[in-house]
Amino acid sequence: MRQVVVSGFLLWFALVQSTTAVGQDLIWESMPIESNASLRGLFVLDAEVIWASGTNGTIIHSHDQGRQWHVQQVPGAEKLDFRDLHVFDKQNILAMTSGTPARLYRSADGGTSWKVVFESNDPKVFLDSIAFLNQTNGLVMGDPIDDQLFLLHSPDAGWTWEQVPQTPKLQSGEAGFAASGTNMTTIGNSHWAIGLGGDLPPPPSDEQKQNQAPKHTTGVADVKRSRVVIVDAELKDWRIVETPLVRHASGGIFSLLFIDSKIGVALGGDYNQPDLAQDQIALTNDGGATWTVPTSKQRPTGFRSGVALWRASSTESSWIAVGTNGTDRSSDQGQTWRRVSDIGFNAVQFSADGQTGWAVGSNGRIAKWKNSTR
Repeated sequence: MRQVVVSGFLLWFALVQSTTAVGQDLIWESMPIESNASLRGLFVLDAEVIWASGTNGTIIHSHDQGRQWHVQQVPGAEKLDFRDLHVFDKQNILAMTSGTPARLYRSADGGTSWKVVFESNDPKVFLDSIAFLNQTNGLVMGDPIDDQLFLLHSPDAGWTWEQVPQTPKLQSGEAGFAASGTNMTTIGNSHWAIGLGGDLPPPPSDEQKQNQAPKHTTGVADVKRSRVVIVDAELKDWRIVETPLVRHASGGIFSLLFIDSKIGVALGGDYNQPDLAQDQIALTNDGGATWTVPTSKQRPTGFRSGVALWRASSTESSWIAVGTNGTDRSSDQGQTWRRVSDIGFNAVQFSADGQTGWAVGSNGRIAKWKNSTR
């Protein structure tokens, strides 16, 4: 296992460089990481402990508020992409790869060693996200297989996994996006919510293979809407709800956030058009039963792949949304938004108390929320 510790003079020098490089950004404090991996997995355990993951088998973590970073390339995963991870405590971590082979890695010693607890070489298996209702009961969501929602379930904190046998059949082409590990989330400790989008082409028939049939397209007349799947802790009560967001090959729901059992937001858009500020937000105030678009024109300023709750104080909170073209903030539960940074990120998360926030992106980018009231 190869690890790199960033500290001392290198940390100070890189901080100076990062501050000047972004024009003294008032919102994010960029951190120096000796990696050029594209980071998408992120878990903020508390004010001290932060974990992130990405391409080339890269997993990084800090146990001291980001002053020192440990960068490792997990043995055997050098060509894999860690798109999501879940941190139970300082010693116990679960990491998920997207692509083939699909793997779940589990560590019980703070990342010193890793055990493969699930593996599939089936090219149809593509994992998207992890979400745990509590310390033991967790799901991993993947792209559908033969239009059937693909879920893995663990009853024992990620040590063993079984495919959920009876899941809903999805619409043709419907799938999830492995963009930030947050297209699946929890509603309190009683339900999971899974955001969908996309438009996967159907597998070609033998005749289509011979005749080279034209590619699947989506026109105005056949607009498709992104949906949310909601299921209870026992995986028995399934609901699928339509949202106003359009879904297509590069668009749909990329991130879900519920701040309680009722109020939530679905964010996304078109990742091929990061500056397009439409079809990228829907709100719910009834636990996901219905979804509406904010009436205000002050919406997120482009494609957004991650959203998280920041608690500035006991009486003030905001939603922070990130995407590849910048960061937006809402202080009124998603009704209005304002752009607060032009730095692009893939994922954002705050600690459970909402006080400490981090974001990750391409080229090893990781930054700390400055708790600005701007």
